[in-house]
Amino acid sequence: MATILLDTSVIFDHLNGRYGRTQFLDQLIEQGHVLACCPVNITEVYAGLRPGEEAKTEAFIAWSVFP
Repeated sequence: MATILLDTSVIFDHLNGRYGRTQFLDQLIEQGHVLACCPVNITEVYAGLRPGEEAKTEAFIAWSVFP
């Protein structure tokens, strides 16, 4: 088991349902890994936020920062 710091591009791909990232992250969790993000990730995600993405983004950030 490891704590995995997610890259911002992986977070964006997950939030936008691209490249199978959600399934990949699900697999990591099923294997017992802990996913994390850092303040830089949070800043970059909020900087790239588009209208209508607030709720989904807030839920993901809250889960990854405070699992």
